[in-house]
Amino acid sequence: MVVPLGLAFTFVALFAVIFGLSGDRTPAPAWTLLIPFAMLVGSLALGARLQFRGTRVIEIGKETITFDQVALAFIEAVEVGRREYEQQMKQWLGRHSRTSNLTDPS
Repeated sequence: MVVPLGLAFTFVALFAVIFGLSGDRTPAPAWTLLIPFAMLVGSLALGARLQFRGTRVIEIGKETITFDQVALAFIEAVEVGRREYEQQMKQWLGRHSRTSNLTDPS
C-alpha cells in the first residue's frame, strides 16, 4: 500500500505544483518540482525497504503459517499466549466435564 499511495500523493503534489502555484499564468518555479520528486523517491525507497527488510509470509498451511524475519519478542509472545490459552482451555474443560457428569442421567 505504501507504493500506490505514495504514487497517488506524488501525482497530487505534481498537479498542485503545476496548476496551483501558477495562478498568474506563469509557470511554477523549477525548484517546486523537487517536492513531488522527493515524495516519489521517498515512497519508492520506503516500499523497497518494507519489501526486503520486513516480515513476510513464506507459507500458509491448513494449521500453520510460516513467517520470514520475525522478531524474537514476537515469537516469545506467541508462545506465552499459546501456553496461557492451553491452561485456560484445560481449566474450562475440567469445570464443564464435571458438571456434565452430574447432570447426565445415565
